Amino acid sequence: MATSGAETPAKPKKKKRILLRIFVAGMFLGVISLGVVYGLAKFGLVRLPANPALTPLYAQIGLKPKRGAQQVAKAAQPDPLAEEKRKLSAMREALQKERDDWESLKQSNAKKAEEPTAKTTRSAQNSVDPKALARMAMVYEEMPIEHLTKIFALLPDDQVIQLLRRMEEKKVADILAAEKPVRAARFSVILSQPPKETASAK
Repeated sequence: MATSGAETPAKPKKKKRILLRIFVAGMFLGVISLGVVYGLAKFGLVRLPANPALTPLYAQIGLKPKRGAQQVAKAAQPDPLAEEKRKLSAMREALQKERDDWESLKQSNAKKAEEPTAKTTRSAQNSVDPKALARMAMVYEEMPIEHLTKIFALLPDDQVIQLLRRMEEKKVADILAAEKPVRAARFSVILSQPPKETASAK
């Protein structure tokens, strides 16, 4: 009975030793395998996967991944559309230049067209119908001063002067009092002179 008790604890120890030997042997084989693969990769007999994430690791252990035949062919093969792209780029530049020239010509023509229009507008403003002007002066006389000054601020000075000449003196005084001093002074100077139409008529 004493012998069987001594044999029982020896069995687990024996199993542990066997497992330890298997583990060590596996580790040894793994290290040898890694060494063989490293040596083959170093001499270029084994192709390493060309992964950008693994490139720093390859550099640390002194390996360079070889590019595959397809990658080399891709790098060596010229772009078949390069000529077409160059032609398209040249055409785009020519079209842009033509468009810029056309825009500048259009702007210069627009400026030339505006000059006679401005002159015509000025002459049309000067040749306002006297009856319509007198009627507008009567309408403006009935309006409150605060509204009237806002309207007169948007009208050209010559039109305001023509309207003021046809309005009652009290209303003109109120308007000049409500206007900005600089504009009121300018209006006062012009109103103190005889109208151009009367002078030309004489």
